[in-house]
Amino acid sequence: MLADPANARRVASEGARLAAAFNYHDALIPFYRADDEYGLPGCRPADVDRELVEYARRLLRDESGPA
Repeated sequence: MLADPANARRVASEGARLAAAFNYHDALIPFYRADDEYGLPGCRPADVDRELVEYARRLLRDESGPA
């Protein structure tokens, strides 16, 4: 997703499925929320994309990884 932010919506969808499969693990909730946001009336996809990219960057900077 960081190499090509155009894939953010697909990554959000896959992350949402993983969140459900892994009992809504905290590290996956941003993807779950983003997937919902894309479907809301008045959604600004570029804003959701930007939030997901920022979250992915935070994950990479956190060497200890999500708990």
